Amino acid sequence: MTDDLSKSLRELRNSTEELNTLTDQANDLVRCTEHFLSKECRVGGPVVTLIPWMSGDAEGPNGEPGPEYCTYLSYKRHNGEHRILVEHTLDHELRVSKPWAESSRDEKLDTIKALPMLIGELSQKVDKQVSEVRATVTALEGLLPSEDASKKPTSRRRRG
Repeated sequence: MTDDLSKSLRELRNSTEELNTLTDQANDLVRCTEHFLSKECRVGGPVVTLIPWMSGDAEGPNGEPGPEYCTYLSYKRHNGEHRILVEHTLDHELRVSKPWAESSRDEKLDTIKALPMLIGELSQKVDKQVSEVRATVTALEGLLPSEDASKKPTSRRRRG
């Protein structure tokens, strides 16, 4: 029994050291992602991604269907800055919205897997905006006179 306990403690120490290192790397990655999106790309939000493995229907005390709970990873404005957030809803009502960096370690480890999905959705949103704005600008350019044309001197009639 003592040998088993010693082995378990060694394995636990090794595993927790690796988990702590990976959690630190995830923290750095999210911080860098927030900086990249908000400062370098200057991307606004909001974009919200459902985390299916952290969502579902609760079960009532007698086995009846309970409220629906959902967890989302989102990128939106929070206290004046664009941040990556973890949000929880209960029956479609927002209950908790907090920066990923302020979440518990367990929550961080569960939600970090959704970061690639969030970035993909944000990229799709921006691509769609580019396409729509390009079409609108092109249409308006064809309808409105150019700035150069409006600066040309107009002919004036002399009265007299």
